[in-house]
Amino acid sequence: MANLYSESINSVHYFVQLPFRLKDEAVQTKLIGTEKDELNTYYKIQVSFQQDGGGQDFEDVYYYWINTNTFQISYLAYSFQVNGGGIRFRKAIEYENVNGIQFITYENYKPNFNHAKVGQALNDFLNGKYIFLSLIENKHILVNNLKLDC
Repeated sequence: MANLYSESINSVHYFVQLPFRLKDEAVQTKLIGTEKDELNTYYKIQVSFQQDGGGQDFEDVYYYWINTNTFQISYLAYSFQVNGGGIRFRKAIEYENVNGIQFITYENYKPNFNHAKVGQALNDFLNGKYIFLSLIENKHILVNNLKLDC
């Protein structure tokens, strides 16, 4: 049970730390190109992980759609292997800046069809092929100013 809860907390904590965690040594990023929705253009970035240092879920693959004007994460999708595997898609709906750190509220979706491909998630979402699962909110955020002695 401890491992189950530990992995669950790690997963949630990982998303709060984005995009900073994308600079970790085990992270492999690749600019795929650009994609558009009805309003904006996004850089589409693929993220995978090396086995060494990539954690227990190193086989998971992520895609981020970053607004080419604001450089904010607008969408993200990921494939996962645990509990039978699957795909999740998240749409950023609110950004909050607390002491210089950005926190994002997301709508969380899953595909409503078999054999979805994580790299096609934005297109499939825009075409109504994903269903709403939950709202992922960060509430009552407190960030203390820290002074580090270097």
